[in-house]
Amino acid sequence: MKNVGKENKLSKQDVMLQKKKIESLEREAKRKNIVAKGIMEIIGANIKEETDIDEARRMEKYRGKFNRPIIMKITTTIKKDEIINKAKELEGIGYMG
Repeated sequence: MKNVGKENKLSKQDVMLQKKKIESLEREAKRKNIVAKGIMEIIGANIKEETDIDEARRMEKYRGKFNRPIIMKITTTIKKDEIINKAKELEGIGYMG
């Protein structure tokens, strides 16, 4: 019975370690995400050129006249930072996009 208890304890430790690794990987993946709001919806519009965006999709269900936010997975955190900085420059000149 001691062996079973010891194996159970080791299994629990392994599960906790795997959970921490998964959480770390999820945080790393989300670090490259950008959420864009206020972009008009055009049915059937797709990005066809090679870009710095791995994936882009609308976040919510379609509700007619409201523009749903877009979540974009950027290829690198450096590109994400460049995009964020450019967006901040646009905010400074009163850009309403």
